[in-house]
Amino acid sequence: MGFVRKITGVQAQIDATNANANAQEAATKQAASDSANALMQNAKATADQQSMLASRSAAEAKASAAASQPLATADVQLDADQTDTAAGAKRKRQASFGRNYNTGVSI
Repeated sequence: MGFVRKITGVQAQIDATNANANAQEAATKQAASDSANALMQNAKATADQQSMLASRSAAEAKASAAASQPLATADVQLDADQTDTAAGAKRKRQASFGRNYNTGVSI
């Protein structure tokens, strides 16, 4: 029977059909693997996006809470209390740099 298949070409058709079936099976497995990988990447991207949205929402809520708080009276002093008058400060400068200290320009 094998000799008849060789002569008529039936064996070649069987071999070609088997090769095509194997190639189709491999392609189907590869496509399924690629599809699963794409779905996993899509799920990871969605989870990352949800995480970013949650952290952004938390930051917005914190900023909103901080902005809605009433402002307290600031207890800040920009300058030290003045203990000397302007004339007293001038006398101190003159004493430290010598007598007849002139702050103006002489021509």
